[in-house]
Amino acid sequence: MSSELTNLLPDERIRAFRRDYFFKLGTVAALVVVGAIGIHAALLTPSYLYLHETASLARARLAQLTNTLAGSEEAEMQTRLTRLKSDSERLLALSSSPSATGIIRALLAVPHAGITITALSFKSPSPEGRLTITGMAKTRESLRQYHLALSSLAFAKSAELPLSAYAKESDIPFTITLTGPLTP
Repeated sequence: MSSELTNLLPDERIRAFRRDYFFKLGTVAALVVVGAIGIHAALLTPSYLYLHETASLARARLAQLTNTLAGSEEAEMQTRLTRLKSDSERLLALSSSPSATGIIRALLAVPHAGITITALSFKSPSPEGRLTITGMAKTRESLRQYHLALSSLAFAKSAELPLSAYAKESDIPFTITLTGPLTP
């Protein structure tokens, strides 16, 4: 027996069978592809939704940070502007107030024989200034002479020396406070 099969159908029917076979094969392949795409789409949907939600949250957070940053920058700028304004007012007040060096120069021009000045403290005159002189006098007389010389200064309204400063005979510690406009 031979292994060759004989097909008794006419050629036209053979072509029709082949066409039907390839049509069925193509339909099955298309259904498999559509099924695979459907399964992948179903499995990717949660990931897509998660990424979409994350992106929208990131946009919302960015908008919030932008608003916050703009608000904080504006507040910071207002704070800096207020600070600059107060600094400029203080500098203008300082420019019109007398200089401490001029007052100290005039103070050191006062004769102070027997007097050792150890400290000077100056408060700029807003309505009235204050200059505190701390030191040591060798005798009561040198302290009295120095106090009188300071009292006679034109730029000082008063020179205050406590009476307790005269309690010792020699090496007398003292503090004299000058008040007034302090503009030499």
